[in-house]
Order: sequence, then structure tokens, then C-alpha cells
Amino acid sequence: MSKLLRATTPIRLSEKTIALVWLGFRLLLISFSIRYGVFLDALLCVLLLSRVIVPRQLNLILLLLSSMLIQAADPAFGVFAAIWFSLIPACFLIQRTPRLRSLFGYGLFLGLLVSMGIFSWLYEAMVVFWEVPGLLALPVFGLLVFLLALPYGVFTLLTGMIHSRTDIPLGFVAAVVFALVEFWTPYPVKGQWALAQTWVPALIQVSDLAGMPGVTLLLALVNGLLFESVRAMWQKPRSRAARLAMVAVCILLAQVIYGLWCLQAYEPHQSDPSIRVAMIQPVSPLKVLNSDGETKKEIADTLLALSLAAVTQFDSTPDLLIWPEGAAPVSYQSPAFNSEFIDVIRDFHARSPVPLFIQDIEFPNVSREPHERIRYYNHTSLIQSDGTLQAGYRKNCLLPMAEYLPWERSLPLLRKCFPQTRSLLPGTEMKLIEGVGSPFVPLVCYELVFSDFVRRFVRKGGTYIVNVTNDRWYGVDQQPYQHLAYAVFRAVENRRPVVRATNSGISAFVDSRGVIRKGERTHIMQRTALSATVYPSNTKSFYSRYGDLILKWGVTPLVLIVFTLRLRIAKKAKAKGIS
Repeated sequence: MSKLLRATTPIRLSEKTIALVWLGFRLLLISFSIRYGVFLDALLCVLLLSRVIVPRQLNLILLLLSSMLIQAADPAFGVFAAIWFSLIPACFLIQRTPRLRSLFGYGLFLGLLVSMGIFSWLYEAMVVFWEVPGLLALPVFGLLVFLLALPYGVFTLLTGMIHSRTDIPLGFVAAVVFALVEFWTPYPVKGQWALAQTWVPALIQVSDLAGMPGVTLLLALVNGLLFESVRAMWQKPRSRAARLAMVAVCILLAQVIYGLWCLQAYEPHQSDPSIRVAMIQPVSPLKVLNSDGETKKEIADTLLALSLAAVTQFDSTPDLLIWPEGAAPVSYQSPAFNSEFIDVIRDFHARSPVPLFIQDIEFPNVSREPHERIRYYNHTSLIQSDGTLQAGYRKNCLLPMAEYLPWERSLPLLRKCFPQTRSLLPGTEMKLIEGVGSPFVPLVCYELVFSDFVRRFVRKGGTYIVNVTNDRWYGVDQQPYQHLAYAVFRAVENRRPVVRATNSGISAFVDSRGVIRKGERTHIMQRTALSATVYPSNTKSFYSRYGDLILKWGVTPLVLIVFTLRLRIAKKAKAKGIS
């Protein structure tokens, strides 16, 4: 059989044709809920290496290797060490590709492979939330992953340009360019490499100095040094390869040493001031019609049962109980709206004096035309046991295409294409929640992703962070792990514990070191209650004080100066050689 396979004549296809066919194949498989692109890319890599069906294409093999390593390091996959080597194949590709236009195409192809694998949940969100038929959602998903892939094309293009015009080692150029391209890429098309290290606390403590971009820079430098080390193995003196590898090891070792020191220095102790917090994970339905009384009764019964369990089944009574976003369609300030859930809150407080923090809806008292859509705030409320609304917060950072339609007034056709998109109003004030122990920072859903927003919010005096979210829209494979990973980094960056309450998982208690203790997280789609001790903190980290100062005003100007000087030196040397 093996002889027969070896004797098979490969189909003569160009690498461009193979790349386009493979991208179309990957895109089509997304609609069949096939998630992990790393396995699919491995399949093509094997086919190319075996030369059974298609001829060997070394450039594509290098790109596939980089893609597989990046995807394997995703928090949902968990092979954290893969990220240390993921740029090495891409660097070899850049080295062997003189044409800049080809470099951009290769980088774009790499970005598309990575984005289809890591952000495959975007497709499910479109199908579930917008109720768009699967095949119609594919073009929109393709456009989104194209935008997410662009930074990879920029990375390969800039790296090739700078390396071809200077004598700076390719590994160093690639590392710095990759880190800075990621840093300066705006949301929502920013991918963040640092997430790969989430589950190794010792490797992420440095983010209290330079945030996630600092972790990415160190990872990229390790990749660049290892690439130069591998390349030096075929050069003399070969001792240079060992020295470069040792520098890479020293960077990782320095991270670990600093990380271990932080893990000990910021470890909470039982004698420290603390509060007891409980949360429920009800796995409520995504959409509930106001007329569907039976479903609303089931939700109400579940919320009451879980809430009572949260305050009775654990060793100590909590000081605060949290309902996640999406637990119930309720408006505490408008009790006539779905009054069944107001009755649940009252029934709970009749049996327990524990304050309740919920995500609800706030309807503004404004007039509107009959044809206008109802607009409201995504709101959070702290309700005392006597029914008093102690404090509230309006979500500031709304999710585009889900909570509002960008350019809706200029392009009315968008509303016809996406009728399920809500018309929420953005909050304008960072308002801490006070009334339970020390003040805390309330974050709704993906507000947690924005490091600078969270940092500025913490600086207002928040001693811990509460994030309520509903991740059920995005499936069960990847997004819940990625969203939780951001919670871990926000905890370390600001040295604040994070209480993450979700509708469908993963709910967790993250301490100020980014550590999730055993028994303090839930499983996805697990209907349960969770309780733990939270240790509020007033520590002011370098990052919470100054944000991205190191990358923005340190690394970026320094790199620009060095690259500019080297380009001028190379240009003068070339001019002298010609003369």
C-alpha cells in the first residue's frame, strides 16, 4: 500500500491554488461546527510532506507549522509552550522570500488560518444571535477573519522590508515588529499572544509592569532568539547558537523568577480583610419572549433555588450574591416589566438578608416616535435586602453588531440585514459600586477585554472587580476559555481579585495573582452555585498607574530610532559601494 501511495503522481497545483482551496475548505467546515483548525492544518501539512496528492510546498508547510503552534497555544487548547516556537517557521519563510508582495500574501494566509481556528466561535455567535442561516453567515465570518488576519500580513511585510534594508538580525526584527504590530492594532481586530501563557501564573506576573503587550514582547523575543540559534547551528562558530539559546532561556528564567516572587508577595492571607461572595450559574435560555409565561416561570424557579442554595449550602453565609448577565430579562427600576423576576428577588430577600448584585435593563425616561425602536441601558444593580436600590452602573463599552449597529443612521439597510441587533444606549460614567464591604468595579461582558478601560476604572478606588457576562452566545469550545483568560490578566495587571459570574460558564474566582484555586471555578453549561472568600486590595501596580507606558513611550520610540539609524547606515554604505 505504501509503495502504491509513493508511486501516485501528485496533482500539479500552485501554492496559491492550494492555499485558496484550503481556505475555502476550512471556511466551509466552520459551518459544520468543526472547531480546532490545528488538526485540519496538520492534515494538510502531512499531505504536503508525503507528496501523495499534491507536490511538496515548503513555504506552505512553514506557514502551516506556525499556524498549528499558535492555535495549539490558545487558552482553550492549552499547549502553552507551543507559543515559544510559533514564529520560527514564519521567520524561515521570510528569510527565503525576497518579494515583498509575496510576503504580505503569506502573512495574510497565516493570519487567516489562525483566525479561523481561534475565532471560530464568531460564526456560531452570528448564527445563534442574528439567526442568520449558516451559509449566509459564512461571507460575514470570512470578512471578520480577513480583518483579524491583516496584522499578520503587515508583520511579514514590515519584517521583510526592514531586514532586507538593514543588517539587523532577522529574528530580532521579527520579534519587535510582531510585538509592536499587535500592540498598535486597534480593537476589535486585535489578537493577543499573551493569552497563551494564562494557565502558567509564574509567566504572566510581569504584566503588572507592562501588561499583556509586555508578555507578548518577551514571547516574541524568545521566538526570535531561538530562530537565530537554529540558523546559527549551520554557521561557524557554532558556539553562537548555544549563546543565543541561552539568552532565550534567561528571558524565560527571569520571567519565572519575578513571577515566583510575585506569587509569594501577593498571596492573600486569612488575616487580611475579606468578604464572602457567592454567585449562581443558571444556564438561562438566550432568548425569552415576554409572552412565554411557562419559560419565565422555569427560569424564576431556577434562580430562586440556586440563590437559596448559594447562601445555605456553603460553610458561611455570603456578604454578596451575584446573578450573571442574562440570568433573567428583568428591569428592577421598572417592576411591571417581567414582574415574575421581581417577585423572585423579593421572595429571596424574604428568606435571606444577603444583598444581591444583578444585571438588568434600565429604560430611560425619554420620549420617542412610534416607529422608533425601544432603546435602553445594559445596567447592573445592587439591591439591599429591604429592596432598596443601593447603587447601579450603566455599561460603557457596548458590543458592536450585538448591542448596537454602527453607522445605523447613515446605512439604514444594516437594520434590515441584522434585525436582531439591539439598540442599547452607552453609559458615560465609570461608577463604582459601594455598599458591600469596600467598593468594587462592575464590568459587564466584554468590558473586561479592554485593559486601559479597566485600569482607569480601578484607579477610581475599586478594590476588586466583578464581571457579569453571558457567554452562551458563543458556544462551548473556545470563547469561554479566552474570556476567562482576560479575567486572569486583568487581575494580575491591577493586582485586584476578579469575581467572574457567567450565565453558562466558565464562572470563577481569580485572586490578585491570576490564580484560580481548586473548586473555585465552574464547568461550561453546569447549572450550579459557587462561593469563595475574596480579599479586596488597594495595591497600586505600575501598570494600573501608568498603563502601557513601557511599550508606548519606551519600546516603540527606541525601536523606531534604532531602525531609522540602521536604515541610514545601510543606505550610506550602499551609496559608497556604488561610488
